[in-house]
Amino acid sequence: MTNSKKLVVGNLKMNPVSLVEFERYLDMLEKELKGKEFEKTEIVVCPPIVYLQKLLDRKFENVRAGAQDVFWEYQGAFTGEYSAGMLKSVGASFVIVGHSERRKYFGENEETINLKLKAILKNGLNAVLCIGESEEERKRGQTSLTLKKQLKGSLAEVSAGKLDYIAIAYEPI
Repeated sequence: MTNSKKLVVGNLKMNPVSLVEFERYLDMLEKELKGKEFEKTEIVVCPPIVYLQKLLDRKFENVRAGAQDVFWEYQGAFTGEYSAGMLKSVGASFVIVGHSERRKYFGENEETINLKLKAILKNGLNAVLCIGESEEERKRGQTSLTLKKQLKGSLAEVSAGKLDYIAIAYEPI
């Protein structure tokens, strides 16, 4: 990741619902980006994992492919999960971790996010680390405390040299 560039990450979440719609999305993206140069901006698209290869097959000149999540183990009996090594092997270069929806709906915490982050970095990928407070925490004036806790826990045992491969995204829950 280049620190001098702005990073724009499109997280498609659980959209679109069909491959046909995703192909239309890619056609539109290709049309919108055609002939444009992005010297100061890095663009990353993170589709649902089932569409990642379709994005990579398009070989966009100005778009890098990312994943919306990852599992911290390299391989094993982890049904439905995929590893950072798998993502790297197909050509992904970014992975989102700590997303507010993963925290809210799947109970992810700093410990699991830290494991995922270390797996991403170990496999030579870039990470987008999402942090953010809940509405209740904001109302109680705990935003700063929450963000510090999330950063400290998520980045535990991550060496300073690896920070260049991590983008921090502020995203309240």
